[in-house]
Amino acid sequence: MYAVVLYSDAEIAELFEEVEGLRQSFDHYDTHVKTAVYEPSVGDGETAVVSIWATESAADTAAGFLTDLPGIVRRAGESDDGGWGTMGMFYTVADGYREDFVEIFEGVADVLTDMDGHVESNLLANHEDGDDMFIDSRWASREDAMEFFRSEAFADTVDTGRNILAERPRHVFLA
Repeated sequence: MYAVVLYSDAEIAELFEEVEGLRQSFDHYDTHVKTAVYEPSVGDGETAVVSIWATESAADTAAGFLTDLPGIVRRAGESDDGGWGTMGMFYTVADGYREDFVEIFEGVADVLTDMDGHVESNLLANHEDGDDMFIDSRWASREDAMEFFRSEAFADTVDTGRNILAERPRHVFLA
């Protein structure tokens, strides 16, 4: 899977309307998996447009259209701090467990603040389905991100999360 993520400061209603029009066009292609608008679930983070494709060339083509959306401020992997990029983690939370998932995220976010190379992590929810969650996690290097995924803190999170997820999560390097 190949994910394109762009961040926008446009009003959510305007952005969603534009994305809906693109999504209708994208759905004609069998390589299109999903395109959605994700809004901050915790804090004041940025709104993200996520488009997932089966092939890299399709994702690259879609990115050209997505960059014309209103208020686009950057694409995942582009940063002013010279960091490595973004890891996208997509979760479908089981019915009734959204608040539990948010609490788990907040606990993990606290652990991440002390991890070498961690720049920032944000939890976003799909504008159309609040149980479809996206964690955008930015790192100074790929090795720093992988170190977290090998950590006991991540293993503990995975064990806890198994009971509140409706399906297996997808983790995608976005840069």
